[in-house]
Amino acid sequence: MPQIILAILGSFASSFLFRILAGAGISVYSYTKIQQYMDLFINSIIQQTSRLPASFLQLLGLAGFDTYLSIVLCALSAATFIIAMKLFVGKSA
Repeated sequence: MPQIILAILGSFASSFLFRILAGAGISVYSYTKIQQYMDLFINSIIQQTSRLPASFLQLLGLAGFDTYLSIVLCALSAATFIIAMKLFVGKSA
């Protein structure tokens, strides 16, 4: 009887451990990919705003545009990461 319980617990633990490790691997991979795309987007924004006059850029700085952009990009990154995780968990469950 203890062998059966140990076999069941071993099967559950290996499956659980596999899910944890697979989830961690997928999360690291998706985070790096999302971060690459966000870096490309940020570089694009920097290139586009570098053409603007200096006085306008100073006004944007005073208005807190950089903080706004940072908050929006972080929220976008987090939302994309959550959606990617839901897709993975939904397929493996």
